Amino acid sequence: MAAAAARPAFRIDRTALRRWASQTIIALPLGIAVQLLSLAIVLSLGLGEVAADANNYTERNESTIFFVLYKLLIAPFFETAVMGWLLILLLNVGLHRLATLFVSAVLWAALHQMQSPVGWVVFFPFLVFSYVFIERRRAPSADGFTVAAMTHFYANTLSTIAGFASGYMTWHT
Repeated sequence: MAAAAARPAFRIDRTALRRWASQTIIALPLGIAVQLLSLAIVLSLGLGEVAADANNYTERNESTIFFVLYKLLIAPFFETAVMGWLLILLLNVGLHRLATLFVSAVLWAALHQMQSPVGWVVFFPFLVFSYVFIERRRAPSADGFTVAAMTHFYANTLSTIAGFASGYMTWHT
């Protein structure tokens, strides 16, 4: 009896790995680009101090660990799920795709404006998140939610790093 070929105990799913890589290739540069655009707008309008003060969680005695977990893990996926539901609803009632993108971005900017005096700058990132969701949903892979959430995650990651690097955010438990 021939010895059976040894099979590795751990096997990498190459299809899933390729899918994740293709999603990351789309999401990472988009996330960085939209956050840099927002940052450029805030700074060019001289609102850097306003944004920093509004997002200074240390002075408001909020847990920085909770803030980072919320901003990087909860918000991108929760907000993208709600955004996706809204986009599908608007498209199903017959709203044109461009109008749907605009309505979504305006709504999210208004919601963020309630939290921060410069919350309106998320109009551009949410325009991109909405576009990615709609277009990738129509793609053969139908990975609109995943790519939009990853783009949102990368955008939030960049703004979080910028907050700590600028000294406006510090660790506070």
